[in-house]
Amino acid sequence: MDLAQNHAEIAWSNNLGQFDKARTMRAFFMAIHKPFEDIQKSTKALFDERWLDTAKGKQLDGIGQILRQPRLVDFPIAIHYFGFKGQPNIGGFGMFKFKKQDYGLFARNIERLDDDNYRRVLYWRIAVITGSGTIPDIHKAMNHIFNLRNFSARTTENANIDISITLKDSRNKLLLNKIERWIPVAAGVGVNLTINES
Repeated sequence: MDLAQNHAEIAWSNNLGQFDKARTMRAFFMAIHKPFEDIQKSTKALFDERWLDTAKGKQLDGIGQILRQPRLVDFPIAIHYFGFKGQPNIGGFGMFKFKKQDYGLFARNIERLDDDNYRRVLYWRIAVITGSGTIPDIHKAMNHIFNLRNFSARTTENANIDISITLKDSRNKLLLNKIERWIPVAAGVGVNLTINES
């Protein structure tokens, strides 16, 4: 549908020539098509101003709600304790506190994404929803998050994939934390990820 067309004029022009001078009938045509103009203006505003590239704040939150992708993202932070080689998150004497029995190794860190990063995550979510888990789909989805300079992937053995990426911009520490979460592979598929320096 052409969002710039004048419905009333088009409808009037489709009449026979014998009605050219019928002012009452013309007024009726203009009146009956007036609601369509309002709907068309609203549709054009939605099309031009309220899509993912131009949305801000609450509009982005609304898109995220439709896609079931919240703006708040959970990034676990490793908590370091005193320990010995082979144990996770450890350090020596005087470096970290002693770990008590009920203490966990990670703390939850919930971050609120700004509009630009949230927009990238929403594009990633759309690519994941519409993709089918193929290597081109994985590349497309990851490129929305990381703006990749180079991407290569190959299947190695049964249900395993090797992915090698080079990032154009590694300044975004928030999205680079726990990078594996942004690799959309099917359940049960193992991933070996290599990140190359640009």
